[in-house]
Order: sequence, then structure tokens, then C-alpha cells
Amino acid sequence: MHAVTVDGQPPADGFAHTLLIRRSRSKKVTTEHPEGRYDIEYFLVHAPVATPVPQMLATAGARWSIEDDNKAGKDLVGLDQYQVRSWTPWHRHVTICMLAGAFLAVTRANLGKGRPRGSGAAPPSAS
Repeated sequence: MHAVTVDGQPPADGFAHTLLIRRSRSKKVTTEHPEGRYDIEYFLVHAPVATPVPQMLATAGARWSIEDDNKAGKDLVGLDQYQVRSWTPWHRHVTICMLAGAFLAVTRANLGKGRPRGSGAAPPSAS
């Protein structure tokens, strides 16, 4: 962790810019590096001055679940399928995609909850 200055972007009052450098705990072996090497990630943090390092690390680690959610949104509900040139249509598209994603998540979570486990009974047909 290192305090840094960002050109032309002073931190907000009570905040500081910090360069957070995170290294993996174990070496990753690849075909390019058969001896293994550590993964190193860099994060520019803009946080209140007294923010503890473990909290910065936890927040930086949450980035991956957010990226996974965004990828799922692109794959499942067309989050990346827009061609707009202004804020309002983009906001509407993203809002509808997020609503569709929430609907799919709730529907998936409720699958099979209407019948007892192991009953072997088929769900009622929609005729």
C-alpha cells in the first residue's frame, strides 16, 4: 500500500488516493511460466483517510463478483445489446436488463419449492 498523487484529480476532502498492490498467495504455473509466478494486481483506491488495509483488500476482492454479474447480464439478458447515443435510452435499457436479471434469479431460486423433495411428482401442467 502506497499513498499516491493523481495528476489533475485531487482526492475529495477527508479522502486519499492509495495504490494497493496485491499478490497471490501461491504461484500460478502456466505453459509460458512452467516454474510458476505470482499474480500481481494493482488497484487505485480513493477512500477515507482512516480506511484500514483489510477493508481495502475486501472491497478490491469484491470486484470479481461484480464482473461475474456483469458477464451474466451480458450473456442472459442482453446487457451489452444497445446502440444508444444519450443517457435516457441507455438508462432505460440497463434498468430493464437488470429487472430481467432479477426476475431470472428469483425464478431460479424458487424452482422446485412447490413440491416435496423426493416425491417424484411432476409439476402441474399448464393446459
